[in-house]
Amino acid sequence: MPRVKTIRPGRLSGISGLAKEAAQGVKYNKDVEYAYELEKWKEQNEKILEVQKQEQDTISENLKLIAGKELGVDDFNESVRNQMMDLAVKTARANSKMKLGDLDPMEGAKEVASYENVLDVFQTSIPNIAALSDKIINAPESGANSILLPADPTQAEEVKNIVQIVTDMNSPERNSQVEYSVVGGKSMIKHKETGQEISLKGLNDIMSGKNPQYPIKFVPDFTQAAKSVVETMLKERKELFTKEVNVTTYDDDGTKRTVKKNKILTGDGSNYNTELTAAMDLMMNDKENMPGYWADLTKDLPVNEQTPWLNTDEQRKEAISLMYTAADNAWGPKTNVETTSETTVQQKPSSDSEDDDDNSTPSKLSYNTWIDENLKGTSTVTTNMGGKEETKLMPMAPTKKKVRIIKKFTSINPDKYASGQVLIDAGLMKKAKPNALYTKDQYGRWNIYPNFENLLEDNKALNEAFIGATPKKKKAYS
Repeated sequence: MPRVKTIRPGRLSGISGLAKEAAQGVKYNKDVEYAYELEKWKEQNEKILEVQKQEQDTISENLKLIAGKELGVDDFNESVRNQMMDLAVKTARANSKMKLGDLDPMEGAKEVASYENVLDVFQTSIPNIAALSDKIINAPESGANSILLPADPTQAEEVKNIVQIVTDMNSPERNSQVEYSVVGGKSMIKHKETGQEISLKGLNDIMSGKNPQYPIKFVPDFTQAAKSVVETMLKERKELFTKEVNVTTYDDDGTKRTVKKNKILTGDGSNYNTELTAAMDLMMNDKENMPGYWADLTKDLPVNEQTPWLNTDEQRKEAISLMYTAADNAWGPKTNVETTSETTVQQKPSSDSEDDDDNSTPSKLSYNTWIDENLKGTSTVTTNMGGKEETKLMPMAPTKKKVRIIKKFTSINPDKYASGQVLIDAGLMKKAKPNALYTKDQYGRWNIYPNFENLLEDNKALNEAFIGATPKKKKAYS
């Protein structure tokens, strides 16, 4: 019979004590591990909650900025805005993923930068694009603020296509022909019919004046551009333009007046004429703005006669005349005499010499001096083949001559004579020719002055026409 080892009670109680201690140790370690993991989870949870809050705040702020922006009208505008809002959410979530370690920082940075660039361009461009839309939609057919078409046919076609994009995306009937998309991190607008594309940044550049790629421009107002040029010239060089002269006039009662005046000489060959011509020549050499100036100056021509600025000799000759006339009419001296002293001599006519005919005109009345001073050509000194200097008289440009004659008629008798432009501005006629002379008949109707073109070539006929235009008893000096 095998022997059985007897275990004393004390030894068994020792083993059970060790097991109990071991069990308590394991439980403690598990409690410690659980507490550690719980703390980590709480920290991570707090981080996630904070990131989520930042994400929601970012989305909320972006959506507020985007919600107030409008690009075009109706469905097109709604589609663009929805895409921008979706992009705002993607940007915020990409940032969140990077913070939580769910997105590689390098890839995430590229993604966020691309999103943010589109959003930034959208937010900063919309005000300029809205202003550009208003300017295009309200642009007149010609003249200042109209759309300037480039001389190059390809660029001119591109300008027309861009204008069509802007007008159609703002048209409830046509906005479906324009589509918006984000391509390679750029916001692009494309016209379905023409295929023309332009970025939001491109549209923004047009209106902000930084337009290296797209050639669309607007016609400047030449008259306003010339204002500072003429006013500065008159202020700084006035002493070159004035001369003291004796002027003799007659009152209605026959009183003869001799007046010393400082007269601003503005005729051909005068310092004023030379200085203003030189100033206009400088403006004409402004390569950036001259195409627009030319479009403004020739706006009254028939559409088929309007040409882009090519800087030809023929265009320059016509341009200098138009520029001079426009600047002089708008900003030149309105009153070209200043009285410095006056003497009066009584010369009352006798009763038997009084002319009873109210329509008669004094026999001494003449405008020949004015004609000679203001309508003669420009003297030009040239050197002939023999080396001798010759003085040639260059005739005045017809347009300039015509304007001066019309101004003289209206100054002699403003109640009976007026330019077509004055009648239009005063609301007296709607379809008058702006650069034509009109005369009022006995019934108060305005009609084009007959055979006006003859006066441009016949000084004798012009003098007689001036005399005939002079109101009764009004005299001029010869």
